[in-house]
Amino acid sequence: MPEIIAVATAQATTNAYVPGGFMRFKVPTNMTHVVFWIKELDVHTITFKVMGSMDGVDYTSEVIAATDVAKGTQTFTADIVSPWRYLDCQVQAKVGGAQGSVTAYAVGN
Repeated sequence: MPEIIAVATAQATTNAYVPGGFMRFKVPTNMTHVVFWIKELDVHTITFKVMGSMDGVDYTSEVIAATDVAKGTQTFTADIVSPWRYLDCQVQAKVGGAQGSVTAYAVGN
């Protein structure tokens, strides 16, 4: 049964990715799939990516490459396989100075 792992509501973007600044969480050991539901709430396009870590400290591997999210809803799926025990979702404005506002859910099973 899918369960919500993490939620970020109405978070404002910045001009650069901020590690740990949007949504960072530990993936429960029994989960192999994580779905990200992203909604841009303003009129500006944002860029979203997910970084992975084995230790929860060094987020050096890109699990989901940088993807544009226009106003509306986007859904992304990441198949989490060992060793990605921690995920860090990061957002930034697509155009510097044109900040967006983002709500996101991470659901796993």
